[in-house]
Amino acid sequence: MTPFFPTPADLTHCPELALMIILQTTLEMSRRMLLAAYPDFCDDDRSEVPSAEYAYLEAIFHQLDALERTLRGYRQCLGHRPGIESGDPDDDAF
Repeated sequence: MTPFFPTPADLTHCPELALMIILQTTLEMSRRMLLAAYPDFCDDDRSEVPSAEYAYLEAIFHQLDALERTLRGYRQCLGHRPGIESGDPDDDAF
């Protein structure tokens, strides 16, 4: 995650960018917290039968990914508004 902070001019033209950044930061920290709590989740050699807990964890990661893509797409749309200085390198990744 590359930190991106809207300029004051961006927020004047598009105040919802502030909430978008807060939400994206929260999603990223949620992902990191879950990986810290379940460090073996990403292990390829995890031989145990998937538990309900890990099935839900996998579903959460899929939802995090989907919401991040949606937010990135929305930010791209906002970046086409007049007066918005798109300085977020992740905006091109959608």
